[in-house]
Amino acid sequence: MTGKWGVWESFSGKGSNGTPMCGISTAPTADRTVARSVAVKRFWRAKYLTIDIFKQSWDFQKGSTVDVSLSVDTGNVVVLHAYANGPILDLRTTYIADFLSSLAEGKFLFIGFPNQHEDGWGVALNGSRSAVLEMDKCMQAMESGG
Repeated sequence: MTGKWGVWESFSGKGSNGTPMCGISTAPTADRTVARSVAVKRFWRAKYLTIDIFKQSWDFQKGSTVDVSLSVDTGNVVVLHAYANGPILDLRTTYIADFLSSLAEGKFLFIGFPNQHEDGWGVALNGSRSAVLEMDKCMQAMESGG
């Protein structure tokens, strides 16, 4: 973790294949337990953001796809196709600047599941501005080789 602001934290490191990355995520509780969370990552040289949505009670079949809707405040609703793997849904968006700007400027991220028997849920964006700024600094350093 590189910093924590409100319910968000920023991080940097390497993915499972060793690729450098920068990201932000909803912070775990004080006892480090998480029932559900959102992480936004950018891997080195990737032309997209990876958005991981986790809910402890999910058990999606690996390789299945799930439609996920995302909206910040009362803005546009975007539906993305997620790759499922147990408790994790993995989404991608090429709208890097727009998505990060929405997170930084917004108050609430709503996550919905239009084709599932799953209630939508929301994530407070308090602290997200500072987390996004830290992620941006990390991405700039990563892209410049630093």
